[in-house]
Amino acid sequence: MRAWTDRWLSDDFRNWSLETCIRQVACPVLVIHGENDEYGSSAFPEYIVAHVSGRAKQLLLKSCGHIPYKEKTQEVLQEVFDFLQFV
Repeated sequence: MRAWTDRWLSDDFRNWSLETCIRQVACPVLVIHGENDEYGSSAFPEYIVAHVSGRAKQLLLKSCGHIPYKEKTQEVLQEVFDFLQFV
């Protein structure tokens, strides 16, 4: 965990942002986020959906934390399946 957090909190990433490259994402994007994610807010998936240039959809799972594929496996699988039907 320290290797990850130390890197993200280092001076190398102080000014890092998706802003310079997010509009270059043109492929379909499905952003899955738990409404009770203890490590991040829904602002980040909302930002992704609003700024990619391709088709994008956000799935905000109720009563779900940081690991949707484990906490809401069937809902995630169904949503991915449905999303891929229209790709």
